[in-house]
Amino acid sequence: MPDSENSRLVYTTGIGRVREPNLCERCGAPAEERRCPKRRSSRANRADGVVRIALDRKHRRGKVMTLVTGAPGDGPELAQTLKELKKLLATGGAVSEGQLELQGDHATRVANYFAERGIKTKRVGG
Repeated sequence: MPDSENSRLVYTTGIGRVREPNLCERCGAPAEERRCPKRRSSRANRADGVVRIALDRKHRRGKVMTLVTGAPGDGPELAQTLKELKKLLATGGAVSEGQLELQGDHATRVANYFAERGIKTKRVGG
């Protein structure tokens, strides 16, 4: 039988997993003694003035999506930028969590669009 100091109840069939109060959900340490790194803010919320352009095909059945983060503006301004890009590229798209999503591989043309407006861009990812 294990020592009472080194054992603690982790699971019981009656109530399921036992969570102690004031414990970190990620690492299980007491909240004041966290060992896990704190989550960074999302990339869409970076405010360094650089528009980041990435290509992504995760969860899209192999179809490519151009993701644009860090575009200037918020809400209505992002919607207007998306509208202009969709018209220029003749493609569909959406605004999701402060990031523009365009259907297809349009990274070069999106970079040119922002360069014409004097906004610095950066390709990210592979």
